[in-house]
Amino acid sequence: MKIVFSDFDGTLTQKGKIGPLFFNILDLVHSNGAEFVVVSGRSISWGHFLLTHFPLEAALMEGGGVILLKDQRGNIIEDTLINEDDLFTLDEVTIKLMTQFPDCPLSADTLGRKTDRAIEWIGQDETQINEIKKFLKEEGMSFTQSDVHINFWVGEQTKYNAIEKYMARYKTGISYDEVLYFGDSMNDESVFERLPHTVGVSNISKVLNELKFKPRVVLNGEENLECSGVYSYLKDSAFNF
Repeated sequence: MKIVFSDFDGTLTQKGKIGPLFFNILDLVHSNGAEFVVVSGRSISWGHFLLTHFPLEAALMEGGGVILLKDQRGNIIEDTLINEDDLFTLDEVTIKLMTQFPDCPLSADTLGRKTDRAIEWIGQDETQINEIKKFLKEEGMSFTQSDVHINFWVGEQTKYNAIEKYMARYKTGISYDEVLYFGDSMNDESVFERLPHTVGVSNISKVLNELKFKPRVVLNGEENLECSGVYSYLKDSAFNF
């Protein structure tokens, strides 16, 4: 295995936070000669933080809207995968959304987003969240729900599409049989459908029945929750196929 791709929230976190096991995961991957790439619905600004603070090869952010990686000098390159017309439409719909739902809880990292927008859904009024989803559908927006956000965008923006473009543009010598993906949420489904080696950490159980396409391996038990499941699978199984 040459590349480990992984979702972030609920997969690399511990109870919503970055914990010491995250560093153990990175050490384990790199000690086996592989690369580590985060694939997240979080913002471009989060991607910059991850690349400048952790030994990652790349970060595919905003649910597949942008590829972030470093050049030979260590400067971060933004490879935006969404065209300008779609970005303009996204701005228009966001303004309309905030006009119709003035108390819509946009994510705290909204100012750091470019190719999508995110709505905080945890703890929010379920009726209003359902009305917002209806609005997004009527406006022709694509959207999905992660552990923390409802992300919406224009067009065919998916985590798998970003992985596909990353592999084609930057990793042409590596086959899909040499990569592994970890996830736990609905917005990982496009990857579960297409990649041959995928793993769901045990907290995926909360959405497993809703997934049309499930990970090839589903971990079970409290010992495999979130990043504990990632670390255990990498340590015991991932470098043996």
